[in-house]
This record gives sequence, structure tokens and C-alpha cells, in this order.
Amino acid sequence: MTPPANQQRAQVFSKLKSQITPPTLMVAYPEDVGYHHQSGGGSRWVMVIFGIGAAGAYDESAQEQIDYWLSTTGPMSVAVALEGDPSLGGISEDVTVLGSDGYAVYQVEGQAYLGCAWNVEILA
Repeated sequence: MTPPANQQRAQVFSKLKSQITPPTLMVAYPEDVGYHHQSGGGSRWVMVIFGIGAAGAYDESAQEQIDYWLSTTGPMSVAVALEGDPSLGGISEDVTVLGSDGYAVYQVEGQAYLGCAWNVEILA
């Protein structure tokens, strides 16, 4: 799936934000933390990443943005981006995108946004 040349790039934040300008990707929180997961004593984190496509729960451009993010291939795929550098810039040993919950409507500061979430396993 190839996005059009004028497709807007997403802002990326390492924490949840109360005020956003879509398209935005945010690392939300660990869903599960396991210690001594590996024989070397490393830890295992399952993080949730939220993607907000656009303001307006029924905005067609938001649906297109999310389609690109959910794709298993292509330059805007969240899975390709995360698994393409499993060290996450040197802070982890491995990254696996476990899956996505698909489309959902999220409320941020009283505004409805169309978005999706991914579960991501990080071994550190």
C-alpha cells in the first residue's frame, strides 16, 4: 500500500498527550511488565501505542491514514518501522508488533478522534 506523495507524516510522542494535532502516534503505557524474562535477566514489556488519524470519528482521511499505519508493508507501516530497528535506537534487544485492535473512536479532551492501537513486545 503506497501512500500519496502529499500524505501528512505523523507526529510521534513517547508519552500520551492531552492536546494533539492529528495524525499523531503516542506510546501510551506498559500493558504488561515481566522481569527476568530471558536467561540473562532481561525484562519484557508489552507497550500500547495509540495512533490518532484525524479529528472527527468518521473522517475519511483518518481512515486512509490508519490503513497505511496498519499495513504490514510500506513506508508508513507502524509494524515495519518498529521491527525495522529492533534495538529502538539502542535501548532494547528485540521488538515484536503483536497486533492491533483495529479502528476505534478515542476521546481526547472531549474531542472524538478515529484511531487504533497496537500491542508491542519489547525485550530489554
